[in-house]
Amino acid sequence: MTDFNSACGWLFQFEDSHLSSFGKAMIEIIEADLGVKTWTQLPQWPQDTPQPIDIEGKIQRYEGFTENLSQDPLEFPEAMVRLAYYYLRKENPGEALSVLERAEKAYQALSKGDIAEIVNLKFMLAVVDWLKGCTALRMFNTRMAYKYWEASISSFGEIAKNEDSRYSTDKAVFCGARLKNMLVDLICLPEEAFSWLDPDKYRWIESFGGKDRLNEPTRQLKDILEELLEKSDLTGINAELQNFRQVSEESVYSLNPALNYGEADALLVTGLCLLSMGNAEQARKAIDQASSKFLPDTHPRAISYWLLGIAYWRRPVKKTEAVKYWQWAIQVFKKLQYQADMSRKEKARNWYRSQIVFMRCALEKKIAEKFN
Repeated sequence: MTDFNSACGWLFQFEDSHLSSFGKAMIEIIEADLGVKTWTQLPQWPQDTPQPIDIEGKIQRYEGFTENLSQDPLEFPEAMVRLAYYYLRKENPGEALSVLERAEKAYQALSKGDIAEIVNLKFMLAVVDWLKGCTALRMFNTRMAYKYWEASISSFGEIAKNEDSRYSTDKAVFCGARLKNMLVDLICLPEEAFSWLDPDKYRWIESFGGKDRLNEPTRQLKDILEELLEKSDLTGINAELQNFRQVSEESVYSLNPALNYGEADALLVTGLCLLSMGNAEQARKAIDQASSKFLPDTHPRAISYWLLGIAYWRRPVKKTEAVKYWQWAIQVFKKLQYQADMSRKEKARNWYRSQIVFMRCALEKKIAEKFN
């Protein structure tokens, strides 16, 4: 994964640090509390730094100076990004996210400047969004990570295309080079895979077995679940999941009584909710049940395989199962690409072809991470 540490370096890809000498001295003392080398690209702290240090006091002074006394308006947001790294290393992702939000607001406030500054801030804001996504993952909140990563990828894509020539060539090339890995990371999130079932976003999926077959009562409950997920209301989600499953079983739309597609769609929603709640084992059961209700070699069957792989990469990890389901998903997508090509559905063919590339990369990265 393009982790927090690596992405922090993106801020310095096109310009030097904006930290003043005082800011550098302060973050050096703060990061000495970690006892490890960091990404900050600053001189190493003295080995004889007195202990114990009043870290909270140092942080307050660092924040106060960079926000209120600095002569460089770009010092404070950079200072917050550096502080976020410190909080992550201290296993405090909630505080890291909080200071990243302060960095984002500071960059946004500067976006009313001249056009050159705005162009640069677009890139900086995109980097901060990616960092927020990495931080959300440390909080086990893939839903939040997905939102931030989508925004970051959208901005990187805009800069890479550079359709109005607002961005320098080197910046456009840099963003384009990062996009593939970012998209590979994105498809490892269940929310991205689940979005592939959206018939409004992908109008051609009905030709390949995909369709929203939820009945109206089930759809209403799905909307309620969406709201509860946004609020991280685990108690409410548990209660509504029971109603959701019951309604989906009692009233389903199906072309074949043996294949209750409406229930299968509901089971996938259930699996996604359970993954969001950190219940990987129950999520696997729900998604596996959904998979068995879809016809073989169809779009939703492939998505259910990919979601199962994601669920098996979660704790308790079952690496062999995860690899198997991701391989199956890729194989079905290859068949669907061929079908799309034969039926001259160009958009579908290109989409499947593109996704297969990212899926293979994701599988290779996971194998390298988990088996070595």
